[in-house]
Amino acid sequence: MAAGTTAPLPALAAVAGLVALATSVARRVPPLVLEFAPDAASPQVVSLSTLGGRFVAFALAYGLLFGVAYRAGRRSGDPNGDVRAAAVAGAVAAFAFVVGSAAVLFALDARQDPLVGVATTVGSGAAVGVQLAVVAFAGIALGRR
Repeated sequence: MAAGTTAPLPALAAVAGLVALATSVARRVPPLVLEFAPDAASPQVVSLSTLGGRFVAFALAYGLLFGVAYRAGRRSGDPNGDVRAAAVAGAVAAFAFVVGSAAVLFALDARQDPLVGVATTVGSGAAVGVQLAVVAFAGIALGRR
């Protein structure tokens, strides 16, 4: 393992976690708006807040995470560590998404079967983790070129 491989790994994992947290909140903007500001929850407000949240999540994933991964690929000295770095970023992202989603669902006082809530949250977390791992790997691979 080269010395340059370990330095970008914590930064890449931290950014992936932050992006996943933002995504977990952005996916639940309409219920949050309806719960905490019911008087201001017109269809236009809900639509604009939903689109704004999706734009922020997109910009963080494909701007910030991809940029940090690209920089990590430029600085990394070990091509064998690329998959590991992307996998760690994806695992951290999945965990952060599950934690963020659980916090939002707790704040919303969601009334659903706990088993269904856990299954959907973990499934969504895995999907977000894989998505962000692919973005991280693409950025690392492009940076290595």
